[in-house]
Amino acid sequence: MIITAWIASGLGLVYLRQFFHEVRWRQRAWWGTAVLGCAAVVAYAVSGMPAPEVQKLLVKIVTVGSLAAVVWFVWRYSIMDKWWTHALGWTLISKDLLLALLFVMTILALFGVNLSPWLSIGMLAGIPPILIWRTEVWQRIHDTAGDTMPGSAQDGSSKR
Repeated sequence: MIITAWIASGLGLVYLRQFFHEVRWRQRAWWGTAVLGCAAVVAYAVSGMPAPEVQKLLVKIVTVGSLAAVVWFVWRYSIMDKWWTHALGWTLISKDLLLALLFVMTILALFGVNLSPWLSIGMLAGIPPILIWRTEVWQRIHDTAGDTMPGSAQDGSSKR
């Protein structure tokens, strides 16, 4: 069953390669196949477990995976761009660091270490101001660039 699901997902991604217009479609297809294969293995492993136990396990897996994705993004973005030199970079990293701390607190709680819920509330409350800040930064960038930004009326790609 697992091998069948893995092969089917791989064939599906190979079929979808027509939608990947970049050279790296093979790499994306293999990553997608690996993720779907791992999902099939987890589904098979938990098939005999009671539903609440499966849910607890999946919450742990997804939370740890989310933390890893945030850390990966911050690491890659730090390599690709000097985010500390511009406001947009600060908004991206600030939100992601708050998310990472929230995931760490969630992981600790899932494994039995309970910290103050006020810390989680504070981290969640910090995200909307950062997103409002990011909106203002984007607006400033758009106003500075004028109509030469992609998607603007002069660019010809506007869908308005």
